[in-house]
Amino acid sequence: MWRGVRQLRLIAQRYAAGETVEFESRRSHRGASSAQRRAWEGDMKIVAEYRERAEECRRMANRALPKHRNALIKMAQVWEILARDREKKIAKEANNKIH
Repeated sequence: MWRGVRQLRLIAQRYAAGETVEFESRRSHRGASSAQRRAWEGDMKIVAEYRERAEECRRMANRALPKHRNALIKMAQVWEILARDREKKIAKEANNKIH
């Protein structure tokens, strides 16, 4: 499962960078309907958005007053946790569909 999470993270990063994302995993998308693919793409978009928000919080923390910096860093950490949790959920759902 962890290999799948790393792969999803890389795909989410590529998606966030505006690249066209192909379904690279032979196992998780073999036989998937177009509706399933769209749902997967929507989930990956959400992961990418969470990571963008985390990055935005880190950028603001770099420019913020010291009294606000810690709160922004904690917010970035929460966005990262949300992204990881969503990735794990996607990987688990893909794994369940395989078996």
